[in-house]
Amino acid sequence: MKLEDITVKIRPRDAWEAIDLGFKFTQHNWRVIYFPWALFLAAVVIIATIGLQRWPLFSLLIIWWLKPVYDRILLSICSRTLFNDKPGTEETLRSIPENLRSQLFSSLTYHRFSFARSFYLPVTLLEKLQGSERKKRCNILSLRTSGHATWLTVTCMIFELIMSITLIGFIYLMIPENHQADFMSVIFNNDYTFQQSLIVNLMYGLGILVIEPFYVAAGFMLYINRRTILEGWDIELSFRNLSNRLTQLIKGSVTTLLLLISLSTLLYTPPAYAEEDDEYPEEPIAQSLRPVTDSSTVVENIFSREEMGKKETRKGLKYIGDNDFDDDEDGFDFSGFADLIVYLAQTFKILLILIIVILIAVAILQRDKWLHLLGIGDQQKKEGAVIESLFGMDLRPDSLPEDISSSARRLAENNDLRGALSLLYRGVLSILVNHDKLAITSAHTENEILTLANDEIKSSRKSYLGQLTNEWIRTAYSQSISTKDLVLSLCDQWPQFKVQQ
Repeated sequence: MKLEDITVKIRPRDAWEAIDLGFKFTQHNWRVIYFPWALFLAAVVIIATIGLQRWPLFSLLIIWWLKPVYDRILLSICSRTLFNDKPGTEETLRSIPENLRSQLFSSLTYHRFSFARSFYLPVTLLEKLQGSERKKRCNILSLRTSGHATWLTVTCMIFELIMSITLIGFIYLMIPENHQADFMSVIFNNDYTFQQSLIVNLMYGLGILVIEPFYVAAGFMLYINRRTILEGWDIELSFRNLSNRLTQLIKGSVTTLLLLISLSTLLYTPPAYAEEDDEYPEEPIAQSLRPVTDSSTVVENIFSREEMGKKETRKGLKYIGDNDFDDDEDGFDFSGFADLIVYLAQTFKILLILIIVILIAVAILQRDKWLHLLGIGDQQKKEGAVIESLFGMDLRPDSLPEDISSSARRLAENNDLRGALSLLYRGVLSILVNHDKLAITSAHTENEILTLANDEIKSSRKSYLGQLTNEWIRTAYSQSISTKDLVLSLCDQWPQFKVQQ
């Protein structure tokens, strides 16, 4: 490691500034970092998904558990890039076995849940310390920095989850509406299909792919900043640069120096002998100094004092203004309290205005609920016009057969399952509109009607309405015809829905 080759400016920084430097470092060197990193992570995700396709949740857990392995590869890239030795993709992939040799078991077990993992990793991978030596080294480095490293881990974890959930949500939005419930029902159980498991693992892998390099680089820059403070890297580097400049200056000025030396003999003048001044005779210097042989005794006496090796931290308030305090103990200045009272009054005034605006906005948005409590909503509903046609279906009672169940059963027995479901759903809509006075408009969809009806009808009718709606959507839009037995079962349950109207 040569400090002269480092590619960032070395100086003591605040911990948050060091973290920001790590983020900037990742952005500046993204080509060197992300190409080999993406290849390795993609291989891990695919192998885990295919190899553990019978246990999809376990494959997701394995992808998360192997983060210390990912961090080692990323730290290897970042450390070499920092010292201007940018590795190629092939070189990085070949160095993976070497990076996994040092303390991999401890990284995947009792060090796995460390919240300062990226900050301590250089001690393990670069300094190659183990056991008590590693613990002492980490304790020294973590002074005034461990809290920042912990918050770095928590923040990156939150961003990673947000990104993964957002990507999964985007896939969910691309799924047809009638299959969304089927997709979400398998997220938290073990009924994944291979395609669903692959989608979830890839989306979570993308979250790790984007966030993990920033996390490792920020922890590495925290480590570099801490070593700069402890070991004075900035001072050492300044002296090295100064030495190099002086060396170049001397090499380029040897001829000039020799010329000046030769000319100095011509400029030499004999010294002038001044009269000796008896008024100030020479006095011996340091007569009271002890012999050199007693130095060790003196040093031991100094270090044995109570104040040596003692660390004391004091906290208190100190006035740093230009004016002194008034010595009159009886007097007290209330001018500051007047300004404080005015400030608090203005603050409460602004808060009160905000609260009033929020209440007015809530009242406008929720007007249907409080108008319903006053009876205004019910009156408007009763006075509103009843819809007669929806989805191309005639909802007038006189347009329907007297026995809807029997008519639908005949259609189903003649293998006209779509017609049977259409008649049953048409009958349900007619009852909801004409008998239950449900405020249905032509802009409502089937699912919106189901949600609206669940708030108005009895619980005993909700299950039949939900089952019939789902079968109708599946048949009408996804062209997936229901089974004959299921349609006949819906015909048999129709009287229960009709009797309780």
